[in-house]
Amino acid sequence: MTKVAVVYYSGYGHTKLVAESVASGAQAELIEIDQEGNIPETAWDTLQAADAIIFGAPTYMGSAPGSLRNSQMPAPKSGLPVPGRTKCLVALPTAPA
Repeated sequence: MTKVAVVYYSGYGHTKLVAESVASGAQAELIEIDQEGNIPETAWDTLQAADAIIFGAPTYMGSAPGSLRNSQMPAPKSGLPVPGRTKCLVALPTAPA
């Protein structure tokens, strides 16, 4: 079975609700990013074992919040991202102005 992880940052709780719905439908594990962009240490093992990673975040000024951008840097121990292997595709919808 394909292992999927949903990594999300939610400022006010709206993105958390969407992430929980996506994780439920995809039978995925939820991983929350905190305000500083930190991911729990145990989550790096989950991400390394995942076949697919879905990122979710609100958009601010047409871009992802800093918390999500900071967390996408590779962790020293895990070696993510894996060279030559696509682990994720990020799509950030923006609301019409």
